Amino acid sequence: PRVSRVSLVTCDVLKAQEHGVPLVDVIVGNNFSWQCWHDDEQLDAYLRGVRKGLRPRGMLVLDAFGGTSIFSNSYEEISNHDVVLDDGREARFTYVYEQMECEPDGMMTIGVSFKFTDGSILKHAFKYAWRVRPVSVVREAMLKAGFEKVCVFVDWNDDSGAYRHGTHPFDLEEWSKMCEEEEYKSCYIVAYAS
Repeated sequence: PRVSRVSLVTCDVLKAQEHGVPLVDVIVGNNFSWQCWHDDEQLDAYLRGVRKGLRPRGMLVLDAFGGTSIFSNSYEEISNHDVVLDDGREARFTYVYEQMECEPDGMMTIGVSFKFTDGSILKHAFKYAWRVRPVSVVREAMLKAGFEKVCVFVDWNDDSGAYRHGTHPFDLEEWSKMCEEEEYKSCYIVAYAS
């Protein structure tokens, strides 16, 4: 394998060039982290910084979500996980996702908690304040920041119910229709540099 061609760089994208980070092929903003930019000016500065850090034909990948339920408070036990602790004991926990304080302008607070088999809970181990924007607004901001093309790749469940990541781009009208018809949809917004 040619793993030596891959380097993981963790830094503030707005200051990457100041710290000597070379131009890269791909920048990824996973786990909805880019939604921490509450003001449009902050998002614009972030996208411009990302664009400056990409080589020609490089890409930015952001995850996003939409649907009829995204602006309502919710509590959901997402998944169970079995882990082996440092001392060799096995343990199980449940990942809990909670949307709170949802506002019409897209602001919301997200809490991530962990429930354990002994009945204890680590409440809001992670707490985020996000501004969720329509994909069409993000697309326009990406184009304004200098990206040449923006595509949306939608996640879906196959006939067996298995979760799959999108492998072909959808246009914004298709995405909007899905978000009007379904409670929750997730996607990747991919912006391509020229």
